[in-house]
Amino acid sequence: MLTEILQKALKDPINPKEALYIIKNVKTINEFLEVAKIASKVRDDEVGAIFKFDGFIGSITSCKIGPPCKYCARSAGIDLISQKSH
Repeated sequence: MLTEILQKALKDPINPKEALYIIKNVKTINEFLEVAKIASKVRDDEVGAIFKFDGFIGSITSCKIGPPCKYCARSAGIDLISQKSH
């Protein structure tokens, strides 16, 4: 069933039940690598081959680093919360 869900994900969004099935049933490194491969393909198809690095654990933490990290979206003034809603 894991393979079927992963193949479906390449064409159509999976539902929460299928996502939980993946999380609960990936037991080996090879299964994890297959999930990562499919997830990367879906991400690339949906938003492009991008990776956003964020130095914050959550949106409620405040930064005490000075100067701010060069890769940090918050220190660059980018609102990640509103970007996640689309």
